Amino acid sequence: MRGTVTRLQRQQRRKTRVNVFLDEEYAFSLEEITAAELQQGQVLEERDIEHLLRRDGANRAQERALSLLEVRPRSRRELEQRLRRAGYEAAAIVEALDRLERVELVDDAAFARFWVEQRLTFRPRSRRALQYELRRRGVSGQALEEALAPVDDAQAAEDLARRHLERMTGREDQEAVRERLYRLLRNRGFDHSTTKSVLDSLESWDSQQHSENEPERLDHSGEDE
Repeated sequence: MRGTVTRLQRQQRRKTRVNVFLDEEYAFSLEEITAAELQQGQVLEERDIEHLLRRDGANRAQERALSLLEVRPRSRRELEQRLRRAGYEAAAIVEALDRLERVELVDDAAFARFWVEQRLTFRPRSRRALQYELRRRGVSGQALEEALAPVDDAQAAEDLARRHLERMTGREDQEAVRERLYRLLRNRGFDHSTTKSVLDSLESWDSQQHSENEPERLDHSGEDE
Protein backbone atom coordinates (compact mmCIF):
# COMPACT_ATOMS: atom_id res chain seq x y z
CA MET A 1 0.00 0.00 0.00
CA ARG A 2 1.28 3.44 -0.96
CA GLY A 3 -0.46 6.78 -1.40
CA THR A 4 -0.92 10.43 -0.61
CA VAL A 5 -2.91 11.58 2.41
CA THR A 6 -5.91 13.41 1.01
CA ARG A 7 -8.20 13.52 4.07
CA LEU A 8 -8.11 13.01 7.84
CA GLN A 9 -11.58 12.55 9.31
CA ARG A 10 -12.52 12.05 12.95
CA GLN A 11 -14.88 9.13 13.48
CA GLN A 12 -18.39 9.94 14.72
CA ARG A 13 -18.76 7.13 17.22
CA ARG A 14 -15.18 6.87 18.43
CA LYS A 15 -14.02 10.43 18.82
CA THR A 16 -10.41 9.48 19.49
CA ARG A 17 -10.10 7.60 16.17
CA VAL A 18 -9.23 9.27 12.87
CA ASN A 19 -9.94 7.80 9.45
CA VAL A 20 -7.05 8.21 7.00
CA PHE A 21 -7.82 8.52 3.29
CA LEU A 22 -5.11 7.89 0.72
CA ASP A 23 -5.79 9.15 -2.80
CA GLU A 24 -9.40 9.90 -1.80
CA GLU A 25 -10.07 6.34 -0.61
CA TYR A 26 -10.38 5.14 2.99
CA ALA A 27 -7.18 3.29 3.91
CA PHE A 28 -7.08 2.77 7.71
CA SER A 29 -7.79 4.46 11.05
CA LEU A 30 -5.48 5.63 13.82
CA GLU A 31 -5.73 6.99 17.34
CA GLU A 32 -5.64 10.78 17.14
CA ILE A 33 -2.29 10.89 18.96
CA THR A 34 -0.77 8.87 16.09
CA ALA A 35 -2.75 10.59 13.35
CA ALA A 36 -1.44 13.94 14.60
CA GLU A 37 1.83 13.11 12.82
CA LEU A 38 0.07 13.18 9.43
CA GLN A 39 -0.96 16.04 7.19
CA GLN A 40 -2.72 16.33 3.87
CA GLY A 41 -0.45 15.96 0.89
CA GLN A 42 1.99 13.72 2.78
CA VAL A 43 3.15 10.71 0.79
CA LEU A 44 3.19 7.43 2.69
CA GLU A 45 5.28 4.50 1.61
CA GLU A 46 4.37 0.96 2.68
CA ARG A 47 6.99 0.98 5.43
CA ASP A 48 5.58 4.28 6.75
CA ILE A 49 2.11 2.78 6.97
CA GLU A 50 3.39 -0.32 8.72
CA HIS A 51 5.19 1.87 11.23
CA LEU A 52 2.05 3.94 11.88
CA LEU A 53 -0.12 0.87 12.38
CA ARG A 54 2.44 -0.67 14.72
CA ARG A 55 2.59 2.54 16.76
CA ASP A 56 -1.17 2.73 16.80
CA GLY A 57 -1.50 -0.82 18.09
CA ALA A 58 0.94 -0.07 20.90
CA ASN A 59 -0.88 3.17 21.76
CA ARG A 60 -4.22 1.37 21.99
CA ALA A 61 -2.73 -1.41 24.11
CA GLN A 62 -1.16 1.19 26.38
CA GLU A 63 -4.46 2.98 26.90
CA ARG A 64 -6.15 -0.29 27.73
CA ALA A 65 -3.40 -1.17 30.19
CA LEU A 66 -3.73 2.23 31.88
CA SER A 67 -7.47 1.71 32.29
CA LEU A 68 -6.77 -1.64 33.99
CA LEU A 69 -4.20 -0.03 36.28
CA GLU A 70 -6.75 2.59 37.34
CA VAL A 71 -8.75 -0.21 38.98
CA ARG A 72 -5.79 -1.62 40.93
CA PRO A 73 -2.04 -2.27 40.54
CA ARG A 74 -1.27 -5.30 38.38
CA SER A 75 1.78 -7.32 37.49
CA ARG A 76 3.18 -7.31 33.99
CA ARG A 77 1.97 -10.86 33.40
CA GLU A 78 -1.57 -9.95 34.45
CA LEU A 79 -1.60 -7.07 32.00
CA GLU A 80 -0.17 -9.23 29.22
CA GLN A 81 -2.89 -11.82 29.74
CA ARG A 82 -5.69 -9.26 29.80
CA LEU A 83 -4.42 -7.49 26.69
CA ARG A 84 -3.96 -10.76 24.85
CA ARG A 85 -7.54 -11.77 25.65
CA ALA A 86 -8.69 -8.37 24.39
CA GLY A 87 -7.15 -9.16 21.00
CA TYR A 88 -4.05 -6.96 20.94
CA GLU A 89 -1.07 -8.25 18.99
CA ALA A 90 1.94 -9.56 20.88
CA ALA A 91 4.33 -6.90 19.53
CA ALA A 92 1.93 -4.11 20.50
CA ILE A 93 1.58 -5.52 24.01
CA VAL A 94 5.34 -5.75 24.51
CA GLU A 95 5.93 -2.19 23.32
CA ALA A 96 3.07 -0.79 25.42
CA LEU A 97 4.20 -2.51 28.61
CA ASP A 98 7.84 -1.61 28.02
CA ARG A 99 6.81 2.04 27.84
CA LEU A 100 4.84 1.76 31.08
CA GLU A 101 7.75 0.01 32.80
CA ARG A 102 10.10 2.82 31.81
CA VAL A 103 7.90 5.32 33.66
CA GLU A 104 7.36 2.83 36.53
CA LEU A 105 3.62 2.47 36.00
CA VAL A 106 4.25 -1.24 35.57
CA ASP A 107 6.49 -2.38 38.42
CA ASP A 108 6.34 -5.97 39.63
CA ALA A 109 8.20 -5.18 42.85
CA ALA A 110 5.75 -2.43 43.80
CA PHE A 111 2.82 -4.64 42.79
CA ALA A 112 4.09 -7.50 44.98
CA ARG A 113 4.43 -5.20 48.01
CA PHE A 114 0.91 -3.90 47.42
CA TRP A 115 -0.49 -7.43 47.09
CA VAL A 116 1.10 -8.69 50.32
CA GLU A 117 0.08 -5.58 52.27
CA GLN A 118 -3.53 -5.84 51.12
CA ARG A 119 -3.71 -9.56 51.88
CA LEU A 120 -2.26 -9.20 55.38
CA THR A 121 -4.55 -6.27 56.13
CA PHE A 122 -7.82 -7.66 54.85
CA ARG A 123 -7.46 -11.40 54.20
CA PRO A 124 -4.42 -12.79 56.03
CA ARG A 125 -2.82 -15.93 54.68
CA SER A 126 0.46 -17.77 54.96
CA ARG A 127 3.76 -16.87 53.34
CA ARG A 128 3.47 -20.02 51.22
CA ALA A 129 -0.01 -19.03 49.97
CA LEU A 130 1.15 -15.50 49.16
CA GLN A 131 4.17 -16.86 47.31
CA TYR A 132 1.89 -19.08 45.23
CA GLU A 133 -0.44 -16.18 44.39
CA LEU A 134 2.42 -13.90 43.35
CA ARG A 135 4.14 -16.56 41.24
CA ARG A 136 0.87 -17.12 39.37
CA ARG A 137 0.91 -13.41 38.58
CA GLY A 138 4.42 -13.57 37.21
CA VAL A 139 6.35 -12.18 40.18
CA SER A 140 9.60 -13.97 40.96
CA GLY A 141 13.20 -13.45 42.08
CA GLN A 142 14.18 -10.49 44.23
CA ALA A 143 10.81 -8.74 43.86
CA LEU A 144 9.10 -11.80 45.31
CA GLU A 145 11.54 -12.28 48.18
CA GLU A 146 11.47 -8.63 49.21
CA ALA A 147 7.67 -8.54 49.24
CA LEU A 148 7.46 -11.67 51.41
CA ALA A 149 10.22 -10.62 53.82
CA PRO A 150 7.89 -8.97 56.38
CA VAL A 151 5.43 -11.89 56.47
CA ASP A 152 5.27 -13.61 59.88
CA ASP A 153 3.11 -16.72 59.63
CA ALA A 154 2.40 -16.91 63.35
CA GLN A 155 1.28 -13.28 63.50
CA ALA A 156 -0.81 -13.52 60.35
CA ALA A 157 -2.50 -16.70 61.57
CA GLU A 158 -3.24 -15.14 64.95
CA ASP A 159 -4.69 -11.99 63.34
CA LEU A 160 -6.96 -14.09 61.13
CA ALA A 161 -8.16 -16.40 63.92
CA ARG A 162 -8.67 -13.57 66.41
CA ARG A 163 -10.85 -11.62 63.96
CA HIS A 164 -13.11 -14.60 63.43
CA LEU A 165 -13.16 -15.44 67.13
CA GLU A 166 -14.20 -11.89 68.06
CA ARG A 167 -17.12 -12.04 65.62
CA MET A 168 -18.53 -15.18 67.22
CA THR A 169 -21.38 -14.88 69.73
CA GLY A 170 -19.85 -16.98 72.46
CA ARG A 171 -22.65 -19.51 72.31
CA GLU A 172 -20.81 -21.88 69.98
CA ASP A 173 -19.41 -25.12 71.31
CA GLN A 174 -15.66 -24.72 71.96
CA GLU A 175 -14.72 -27.82 70.00
CA ALA A 176 -16.83 -26.69 67.03
CA VAL A 177 -15.20 -23.25 67.14
CA ARG A 178 -11.74 -24.77 67.22
CA GLU A 179 -12.58 -27.01 64.24
CA ARG A 180 -13.89 -24.07 62.24
CA LEU A 181 -10.81 -21.99 62.95
CA TYR A 182 -8.54 -24.93 62.19
CA ARG A 183 -10.12 -25.40 58.73
CA LEU A 184 -9.95 -21.66 58.08
CA LEU A 185 -6.26 -21.40 58.90
CA ARG A 186 -5.35 -24.51 56.96
CA ASN A 187 -7.32 -23.25 53.93
CA ARG A 188 -5.30 -20.03 54.06
CA GLY A 189 -2.08 -22.01 53.79
CA PHE A 190 -0.88 -22.16 57.39
CA ASP A 191 0.85 -25.41 58.36
CA HIS A 192 -0.39 -27.73 61.11
CA SER A 193 2.21 -26.65 63.65
CA THR A 194 1.48 -22.92 63.28
CA THR A 195 -2.26 -23.52 63.28
CA LYS A 196 -2.21 -25.64 66.45
CA SER A 197 0.07 -23.21 68.28
CA VAL A 198 -2.15 -20.23 67.44
CA LEU A 199 -5.37 -22.01 68.37
CA ASP A 200 -3.91 -23.14 71.71
CA SER A 201 -2.85 -19.59 72.56
CA LEU A 202 -6.23 -18.17 71.51
CA GLU A 203 -8.11 -20.69 73.62
CA SER A 204 -6.21 -19.42 76.66
CA TRP A 205 -6.97 -15.83 75.66
CA ASP A 206 -10.67 -16.61 75.09
CA SER A 207 -10.99 -18.39 78.42
CA GLN A 208 -9.39 -15.43 80.18
CA GLN A 209 -11.77 -13.00 78.45
CA HIS A 210 -14.81 -15.01 79.54
CA SER A 211 -13.47 -15.21 83.08
CA GLU A 212 -12.89 -11.45 83.27
CA ASN A 213 -16.37 -10.74 81.92
CA GLU A 214 -18.19 -12.92 84.48
CA PRO A 215 -19.87 -10.94 87.30
CA GLU A 216 -18.08 -11.10 90.63
CA ARG A 217 -19.63 -13.65 93.00
CA LEU A 218 -19.86 -12.54 96.63
CA ASP A 219 -19.34 -15.03 99.45
CA HIS A 220 -22.51 -15.03 101.59
CA SER A 221 -21.70 -18.27 103.35
CA GLY A 222 -21.32 -16.71 106.78
CA GLU A 223 -24.02 -14.04 106.74
CA ASP A 224 -26.52 -15.93 108.90
CA GLU A 225 -24.06 -17.23 111.48
